[in-house]
This record gives sequence, C-alpha cells and structure tokens, in this order.
Amino acid sequence: ASFVNGSGISAGLVGQIATFTVTARDRFGNPQPSGAFVTASASGPEMIGAVVEHVGDGHYLARYTPTVPGVFTMVPSVLAVPMGRYQVDVTAESTALSAA
Repeated sequence: ASFVNGSGISAGLVGQIATFTVTARDRFGNPQPSGAFVTASASGPEMIGAVVEHVGDGHYLARYTPTVPGVFTMVPSVLAVPMGRYQVDVTAESTALSAA
C-alpha cells in the first residue's frame, strides 16, 4: 500500500517550503516507477498545488510554500486515487518566532 510521511503533511510555516514524501506501491507492494502519476494539492484559505518529483524506488517528494496562515486540507493522490485527507496547520512566521 502507498503511504505519506513527513512534517509538511501536518504543519507548515508561511513563506517557507514544506515537504512530505509519498511512497507509492502497487497492489502487490512493488514500487511505482517514475511514470506513476503522483499529485498533491490543498484547499483552505488558498489553493495550494504541491510540486511532486520522483526521487527513486517509488518515493516521491512533495514541496509547497503556503502564503497565508490557516487550516488546509492536503490530498495526495497516486494514479488519480486520493490517499486520504490530511489537516495541515499553517502558522505565520511572526507567530512562530514570537512563541520561541
């Protein structure tokens, strides 16, 4: 089965690149090759399309940069099949720095 991990699937910081990985497997557990159609997008205070690239052996790196704070719903997909809906809490940089 395919799965998602990494900090960017649950949290982000305004103006900073957030990342997560998608490990794409077919129904037999074999890695999906670079031709597998892996996408990720988020809805919320703004629409975000992640840039996804194959990094080898069925692993895909997703990157996005939110420009506004808020709660987003990230939906990664493999071969146009959604893998789930993940809540992403994006905070403003000034808020994160003042809390330190």
